[in-house]
Amino acid sequence: MSNATIDPQRPVGELAREVPAYTRVFEAADIDYCCGGDASLAMACEQAGVNLDDVREKLADVQTDDAQATD
Repeated sequence: MSNATIDPQRPVGELAREVPAYTRVFEAADIDYCCGGDASLAMACEQAGVNLDDVREKLADVQTDDAQATD
């Protein structure tokens, strides 16, 4: 799955609720998806000092891994 499908303007808290496995990526990147969950993915990445495209790619990998696990 392409990282282009993950909207950088969506709040990280919403993304974490939609795909709970995303929390692993957020925690590894030191992105606050709980108390700071209202921040967009782009803003959260900026605040954490991580590259948005790298995080989106890792999130897309989680989606792919989860889809393969259910097949």
